[in-house]
Amino acid sequence: MSQRLRVGIIGLGRRWRRHYQPALQALSDRFDIAAVHDQIAQHAAREAARLDCPAVMGPSELIERRDVQAVLLLDRGWQRLWPIERAAAAGKPVFCLPSLEDDEPNADALARRVRESRLPVLMAASAGFTPAALRLAEFRREWLGPTRLLVCESVDHRSGGPGSGLFAWLLSLLGATPVQVTGAGSDPAGLTSITLQATDGQALQLTHWHGSGVVPSLRLQVGGERGTARLDGPRRLTWTDAHGAHVLNLSRDRPSAQLLLMHFHAVATQGQEPWPSLSDTHRALVALRAARRSRAEGRTVSLSATMGVS
Repeated sequence: MSQRLRVGIIGLGRRWRRHYQPALQALSDRFDIAAVHDQIAQHAAREAARLDCPAVMGPSELIERRDVQAVLLLDRGWQRLWPIERAAAAGKPVFCLPSLEDDEPNADALARRVRESRLPVLMAASAGFTPAALRLAEFRREWLGPTRLLVCESVDHRSGGPGSGLFAWLLSLLGATPVQVTGAGSDPAGLTSITLQATDGQALQLTHWHGSGVVPSLRLQVGGERGTARLDGPRRLTWTDAHGAHVLNLSRDRPSAQLLLMHFHAVATQGQEPWPSLSDTHRALVALRAARRSRAEGRTVSLSATMGVS
């Protein structure tokens, strides 16, 4: 039987209501909610009454409670990602739903603080936690072999280009140290293109388009040393081998929120390495910054050799 983890919740907005409250309810054998906080006190009081747990006045009070073993940071409030620093001081693992871009001016200092404290922080990027993405990771390890080329097309509502969570997933699939990046695109069209070269000739090409009213989608083609595979959305994989083309339509598995929380439970109770960690998404953010610089200056930008991908 799984060890139960007592968590404190920071942020009780839309994503809590739609995704994480149902996910925690489905995983009630693994999680207990010890306390909640929201910047709107009435929301916290209402949820606390429903959950039969205390509502606390601030993030620090929640993090410092003895009955809180780990923290779920679900909304970017006025404090942005500052609660991660308090959790680092308290030594309590963090599940973080906001991205580093939500607090980018402080992202470098935060990454350094977390690295120094060795705090387990899971950045809850859902791109790598769909049925197709998880099966693709197995394909890459067991059949495709080392990646030579990734070609990704992403469409969503997000302005400002692709996010660090998506890019961290792509870098993990590339599995090599990036050495240079070229960015292009047009703000009025909402189109961004990023080409990244890695140490031994591996390459990543990402095209990202955003706009109001668009239907989010993700397509990815992976060229490995022993074959190719294609991901179309969260539940469809196609691949080609010596016997021809194959299609795998995956049934609806657990929602991404549940899969992420299950991973976090293993991180907090079994010492499993978080993926993507804050360090993973920070490396991705560094590469995305270089792509923005390339786009602005109209030239390829070199990346630090210390930005290695594990």
